[in-house]
Order: sequence, then C-alpha cells, then structure tokens
Amino acid sequence: MRLARVSGLLAAAGLTVGVAVGVARGAGDPRAEAEAAVKRLETDAATAKLAAEPLGKARHALDRARSARAAGDRLHGGQLEALALEWAGTASDLARAAAAEKQADEVERRAAEAERRATRARTLLEEALARRGRAEVRLRALEADGGAPAATSSAAGTAGPKRPATSPPGGAGAGKAKP
Repeated sequence: MRLARVSGLLAAAGLTVGVAVGVARGAGDPRAEAEAAVKRLETDAATAKLAAEPLGKARHALDRARSARAAGDRLHGGQLEALALEWAGTASDLARAAAAEKQADEVERRAAEAERRATRARTLLEEALARRGRAEVRLRALEADGGAPAATSSAAGTAGPKRPATSPPGGAGAGKAKP
C-alpha cells in the first residue's frame, strides 16, 4: 500500500516536471519572438505604417525590458518581454485583418460586377421574350387574315391606304390659256 502511494507521488512529480519542461520549451524566448515579429512586420512598408502604434509599443516594451534586466529586475524584465510579444501579436493581427478586409473588398467588388452583368442579361432576356411575343401575335394575325400583309410599323398603320396618283382638277391642261 505504501509502495503504491510512493509510486503515485513519483508519477505525479514526474508528470509535473515534464509539463514544466514542455511549457518552457513551447514558450520559447518571448524577447527573441517579439524582436523577430517586430522585424518581420517592419519589412513591409504598408504593414509598418498600418501597425505603427502597436509596433512602437512593442519596441518600447523591449527597451524597458532591456533596462529592467540591466538593473537586475528579471521578473519585470520577463513581464515586459511578454508584453512586447503581445504588442507584436496585436500588430500582426492588425496586418492580417487589413489583408482580410482588402480581400473582402475585392470579393464584394467582383460580386457587384457579377450582379450588374446578371441584371443586364436578365433585361436583355426580357426584351427578347417581349419581341418574340410581339412577333407571335403578328404571325397569328397574318395567319388569321389568310396571309395578307399586316402593318408592321406604327407609321404605316397611321398613313392609311395608298391612293393612286391623280392629275390636278380640271384635267392635264386646266391652267393654260387658249389662243
């Protein structure tokens, strides 16, 4: 019984040490990570301009961490390095958000263009269907009249039937004087 309790305690202690070592390895050096992130973000001029405030705060936190460590304050130095890493992460998030926003704007522009083309196509289709309907009505009217030509334009329909040309009243020589 006592052996089981001791082996359980040893297993728990080993697990705790393993987790602590794993966390330490996974955490890495916050100062190095922050410096690398700041350097990476500053290489792109657009990103550096967009995230200028969080990058400046990250650099300031790194400077303060360096001063704290130089003064022998390891605790606050480490906290300031973690703070610098957070600010670098914020700058990185800002850059990703701006890129996603730019991509969303492009998708929205393409969607608006597609909608405009679809509306134009729908309008053309409706016009073609209307012309077809009018042509079918004229065809039925022609077939009902036995094939006689029907007026095809509004100008021809209002002009009335054509009359043969006639000479002026009084005959061909009505206005001439007799000798």
